[in-house]
Amino acid sequence: MVRNTNNIRIIILFLMAMFAVADIAYAQFSLPQPVSLTVTPSSLSPGATVVIRAETPLFEPSAAVFKWTIDGRARPDISGIGKNEIQLTTGVIGTSIRVIVAVTDPSGTQGTASFTIPVSDLALSWFAETYVPKWYKGKALPVGDSVVDIAAFPNVVLGGKQIPPENLVYQWSLDDQDRALVGLGKRVFRIRTSDLPKTTHNIHVVVEDTNKRVRQEGEIFIEPTSPRAVIYPVSPLGGIEPRSASLFQPNRETSDFQVEPFFFPVESKRNLTYEWSVGAQSIEGTPENPWAITLHSLIQQVFSTILSAAITDPVTSLSSVSQQVTIFLQ
Repeated sequence: MVRNTNNIRIIILFLMAMFAVADIAYAQFSLPQPVSLTVTPSSLSPGATVVIRAETPLFEPSAAVFKWTIDGRARPDISGIGKNEIQLTTGVIGTSIRVIVAVTDPSGTQGTASFTIPVSDLALSWFAETYVPKWYKGKALPVGDSVVDIAAFPNVVLGGKQIPPENLVYQWSLDDQDRALVGLGKRVFRIRTSDLPKTTHNIHVVVEDTNKRVRQEGEIFIEPTSPRAVIYPVSPLGGIEPRSASLFQPNRETSDFQVEPFFFPVESKRNLTYEWSVGAQSIEGTPENPWAITLHSLIQQVFSTILSAAITDPVTSLSSVSQQVTIFLQ
């Protein structure tokens, strides 16, 4: 009897291939479920509430068992069926949150995920390059077509040591322009506001260390205002009186006034033009100080008149007219 050895070899190879496929299929079925953790917010600031959520695309979370471990300690109080979301409160700067979650699906297949995020902080501040008087204690505000510097002040501590801000990587975005400025130590983002009215700018920054162990995000909105002009009386000693709401000048033959510009995108008020009017009559300020005028009383009785001033930036065409002020001269 002659055996067909070739056919026997083919059958043996076929059976070996079938067993191999079965082993591969079983191995794939036994792989742990892919589990991912999402953190909101993505950057952890001190004393903040953070929401941590475990997700997997292969089964419904409400049917799975989630076992959470926080900073090395099992937390049965926040573990259980369907408990794929937890809330934690962060500690002080320099501490971290270590989270491990073990997930078991209804078939018994398990998966785990973990992360450690250090607690850091990030503050944003802006500085408008617009003019304000030296005596003004408020903040210079941005106007249309002005330059604004947005500065990031991160506080990142790793291994008990603070990372200098210049050793961090900054990624700035402006409105719909992603990665408008990216680089090591780029902690100041300089923008020019739109000259279109009622335009608000959205600035977003991501700050990371070079090894991407820490990530902080910040967002700020810049809403330009309009420049302003305010008239103040000037005292005989030569100083303006910024707290004077009523421009009453008694028993004086001459009365001095000064208009102050606010929030114009200039370095000096000498870069601006000034127009004065008393009643319906236009007058000019002094040549050396066009923002100042002197009014003379020529009659021996109290009278009132309307004083106003207009300031214009000849470069940007931005202008502002002071509120009409009623003054009393005697």
